[in-house]
Amino acid sequence: MIRYLPRHPMLLVFFILTTLSWADPAHPSVPGDQDAETEQAQARDVADSVSTHTLDAYPYVFYTPETKIAFGGGGTYTWRYAGEDPDLPPNSFMAALTFTQRKQMIIALTPEIFTRNRKWLLNGYLGYYHYPDKFWGIGNDTPDSAEEDFEPRFGEIEAYGQRIITGGLMAGLAGFLMEYQPYEVPPGGLLDSGDVPGAEGGLSSGLGVMATLDTRHPRFSARTGYFLQLKTLMYRAAFGSDFHFNRTTIDLRHFKPLGKTVVLAMQGFAQFSQGDVPFNMMPLLGGKYSMRGYFAGRFRDKELITGQAELRYPLWHRFRGVVFAGAGAVASSLDQFTWGGLKPSAGLGLRYVFDVRENIVLRMDFGFGENGNNGLYIMINEAF
Repeated sequence: MIRYLPRHPMLLVFFILTTLSWADPAHPSVPGDQDAETEQAQARDVADSVSTHTLDAYPYVFYTPETKIAFGGGGTYTWRYAGEDPDLPPNSFMAALTFTQRKQMIIALTPEIFTRNRKWLLNGYLGYYHYPDKFWGIGNDTPDSAEEDFEPRFGEIEAYGQRIITGGLMAGLAGFLMEYQPYEVPPGGLLDSGDVPGAEGGLSSGLGVMATLDTRHPRFSARTGYFLQLKTLMYRAAFGSDFHFNRTTIDLRHFKPLGKTVVLAMQGFAQFSQGDVPFNMMPLLGGKYSMRGYFAGRFRDKELITGQAELRYPLWHRFRGVVFAGAGAVASSLDQFTWGGLKPSAGLGLRYVFDVRENIVLRMDFGFGENGNNGLYIMINEAF
């Protein structure tokens, strides 16, 4: 049962306000910069203010080590306001229902809405998971023999509202909420020992600030530009949280063309947490986006630092090749990171460009790490 909405009034108010903005394309960009009469007129004329809209539905299939074969269906509704530049990103609302070979179920809703004069970007994520998973303990050196299966159910809300300052620079507020319940844990295992923080379940809810600089072009499978994002959130009882901690996320990406057809993509990613951090909110090493070849969560702790680079080059027609390499580690605190603790990741990939206009690709990657860790990934869009 998801019980996070009534327990978290401050974040709920923030989420409701942003949702109302998503639901009403005529909502003014900045409260107070239009008078009430104009606002009412815009609401009456909302049908005339939307110049283009599309609704697409689609099935999909993908594969990752965490899900095995996954399949489902989704839909995307997009629209633009009258008179907008067609080259600007549209407003969108995406919904998806996924089932996996590992008996997982994921329900996901993802809105991304620009206010009328493009002064604010309102986006977020609403998801529910029934997600059998694996756990090896906490730390950078947990043994393979510690692996145990567990079956949590959780709901998640992310809500972001950023003021667009100039070009690709924006800043604003961030909210996050997760209600986590351990549906089934193995008796006598690590999660049943009472020594793992948060293993009994609970609510993590926080508010904070964020800033983003995004100059990527094109937006998908970028060839040039930067993506820089900083988020810092405080999780407190005042926001309804059962846990008291801080978390800061730093995501730095650079895309550099090497000649006319080859691109070097680079990313540095870090999460730093301090306080009473539940294990389900700790950064995870591995997965489909970073440190490919390691199962997502093979290593977890309060702090995570990773880096990766990827060379993307043409092969034939719409096919492209990729080679990638990276390194990363987790630790209980910054002073516990060591060069010797870094874990390697490398691999090869194949891409097929199925949407030439938007540069959207189908990707297949095979990544591997140390001690026999490896993984196959088949899905849409680049890892970063």
